[in-house]
Parts: sequence; C-alpha cells; structure tokens
Amino acid sequence: MRCLLLFLVYVKVASCIEYEVHKYDGTCKMDEVVLDSKSFEISSRLQDYDITLDLIAKMFGTGFGSPQTGDILKQISRLKNETAEVKKLFNELTDEMNKITSDNMKLEEQLSVINATIKDQLVDPCLAEPCYNDGICLRNKDNSFTCICKNGWTGKTCDTELLDCLTEPCLLGSCEARFGVHQCVCNSPLITGKLCDKAPKRDCSDLYTLWNYTMDQTYTVTEPDGSLTLARCDMTTDGGGWTVFQRRVDNSTSFNRNWDEYRKGFGDMNKNFWWGLDHLRNFTKDRKDIILRIDMQDWEGNKAFAEYNNFSIGDITDFYSLHVGGYRGNAGDAFNFEWENFAHNGMRFSTPDMDNDKSLTNCAELYKSAFWFNNCFSADPNGLYYNNKQYSDNTF
Repeated sequence: MRCLLLFLVYVKVASCIEYEVHKYDGTCKMDEVVLDSKSFEISSRLQDYDITLDLIAKMFGTGFGSPQTGDILKQISRLKNETAEVKKLFNELTDEMNKITSDNMKLEEQLSVINATIKDQLVDPCLAEPCYNDGICLRNKDNSFTCICKNGWTGKTCDTELLDCLTEPCLLGSCEARFGVHQCVCNSPLITGKLCDKAPKRDCSDLYTLWNYTMDQTYTVTEPDGSLTLARCDMTTDGGGWTVFQRRVDNSTSFNRNWDEYRKGFGDMNKNFWWGLDHLRNFTKDRKDIILRIDMQDWEGNKAFAEYNNFSIGDITDFYSLHVGGYRGNAGDAFNFEWENFAHNGMRFSTPDMDNDKSLTNCAELYKSAFWFNNCFSADPNGLYYNNKQYSDNTF
C-alpha cells in the first residue's frame, strides 16, 4: 500500500506594540499584544496627564512671579508639547495596528479558501491504492472510497477471498463479485436460477449452446408438456447443435411404414431412424428460429446440402403440413421446385395408408415411401435405399 503525506500550511499574523517577532517561536508574547481595552486605557492616562499639566501651569501662572516661575512654565509648556507628540504617535500606532489586524483577517480568509482547494484536489483516497487484488477504486463525494472487486474477492478493500464462488460454482455461468456480494452471471437469458443451474433442454441446440454438450450421440430432451424423449444430436456439422429427425446410412431398415409409425417414430438412433412427426411438431411449435438442414452423399462420396429458414410443421389436424423459408446450399431447392406440381413446401404428410397428396394416385403407396408429397415429388429421402447404382425392387 502506498501512503500519501500531505502538508497544509496555515499562516496567522499577530499584532505587537513594537512589531517584534521572537525568533524562538515566531509569535508575539502575550504581554506585548495591545488589546483595544488597553489602548483606551493608555489614551485616557495621557489625557489625564495633559489636564494635570494645565492645572499646574495655572497655579504657577497666577500664584508666583519669580524668574524660577517662568522657567517652570517653560518646562510645563515643553512637556505639554511632548505629550501632544506622544499622543500623535500613539494614535498613528493604533491606526497601523488596526490596519494590520484587518489585513490579517483578509489573509486568513484567503488561506482558508486555498487550503480547502488544495485538500479537495490532493486528498484523494484512491491515490493510496487501497483496493487489493486488482480491485478498482472509486472516490465518493464525501472523500471516502469504494472498491469494485474482481471475480473471487470481496470486502471493503477486496482483501477477502470469496469462497462462495469456490464452494458453489455457477453451473452455466460465471461467478462475479460486485460491491462485496457474489452473484452468478448466466451465459444466456434462457438460463435461470441462483447458480445458473436451470436451463431448457428443448433440443440439441439448447444442449450445445447452454449445456456445452459437444459429443455426437443420443441425449434426453424435454417436450413442451414436460415429458422426456430421446433425440439424436449432431454436434459437429456446421457449428453443431442439430437435432436429427431422419437418418439413413444403409438399407437395413425399411422406411415403407404406416401412418402411426411415422407419427411415433421408428428405427435405431445410432443407425437408421425416423424421429416421429409428433416429436417434430412439438420441436417446431411456436418457434421462429428453426433451420432445416439436409445432408446427402452419393455412391462416389460426393456431398451436398440444403438449408431452409423458419422450418415448422402443422399439427395432426393439418396432417403435419410442411413450412420452410429461404433456401441456402448446393443440392438444389427441391422443396420450392420450379415445377409447382413437384414442390413440397406447404404439402401435407402422406404414408401408404394415409393419402394426403394432390396426385390422383397415392404417391406414398406407389413409391413405397412417406413424405410431404405433391404430385408426386422432386425429392424422396424416405424412398427406396439403393446400395449401388443398380436399381432394384428388392430394396427398402
């Protein structure tokens, strides 16, 4: 800690009869200071002395006529003149003393203002660096100080380790000390709780962004009604946080399924599966920030993708109709195909046993598939899976 030594100089002037300042203490002795009452007393005595001389002069002037009498009268006259000189000098001295006293009062007032200014400018408590552990010092209006402590420290001078940040760490946030009180600053407005320990798990995006899950695997997420369900998460593709609702890696699983199976979901989430239309509806319901991404690969290993903004589907009364926004990618925009009869955006979902397409025939039954068919399609990711370039009816 650094200490600041401050010297304030106060000046005061004393009045003395002989204007003598003693070397040993720089002040006038008390018996030399002329007070107003003492000045009046001296002046009165001089006046009485002058009157006495007048009486003596009258006595000699009327009662005696010898030469000695004339000499006495001359002496009396000289004394009267000297008395007048003394009175004149005394009056001048008194006036000078009064002037000095007045000047002294003015000087004291000026020094008072100067001292106050110096004290205000120099007596800054933060100059002594009172805050420890990189705390920030703020000067208050009353010349006191307040330390803004860094994370993990508290106390008036930030000299006390904030053990609460060690024993009760913030789960999904950072612990900060502010004015001697610790609090958790959560990583997202969606995270709540004193220790930032309450966050939604609606989908893989929440798990990735809020809970820092980074592995590609199956996790438990929470449906809007509070029920728990399993979801396959892709935490590596294009920034991570993708909830996978359809996956096909080989032809070991048939996707030629009925309406109830496509509603509830089927397959193995570690291999081939369809998550389920009910889960997908709950996932996209009342949300405007869902992006649909479709990744595909051909037999030669060439990859392509398509992305759509504001992805959502309708409820069961609307047969889970498909709604997507703008397109981005290199696979081509099949959902908004240039031939409207083959576009999928706005179409209802169809299965072999639930025909909701616009075709005169049942597209799902015809192609052993299920999708948001129009009349019929420009894309069919749930159709027959071929292991090679040779198409055959003996595949799923």
